[in-house]
Amino acid sequence: DYGVVLRNSLLFYEAQRAGKLPSNNRINWRGDSMLMDKGNDGEDLTGGYFDAGDYVKFGFPMAGFTTVLAWGAIEYEDAYR
Repeated sequence: DYGVVLRNSLLFYEAQRAGKLPSNNRINWRGDSMLMDKGNDGEDLTGGYFDAGDYVKFGFPMAGFTTVLAWGAIEYEDAYR
């Protein structure tokens, strides 16, 4: 059932979120994290997603996957409901 796979994929990536989480967070064991992250020049590095269960936030792999999810949501809107 592709609906179950899609729902579970979205839940997996919701569990990988970093930063201040929204009030509608569906992962009850996941709380705010990495709220004080700053770059070398003081850039705000809070937020984003973890990848592969480690403490590094990778931008390019996550951007690729979220782009595919977004295209799927545009092309197959009913499947995301």
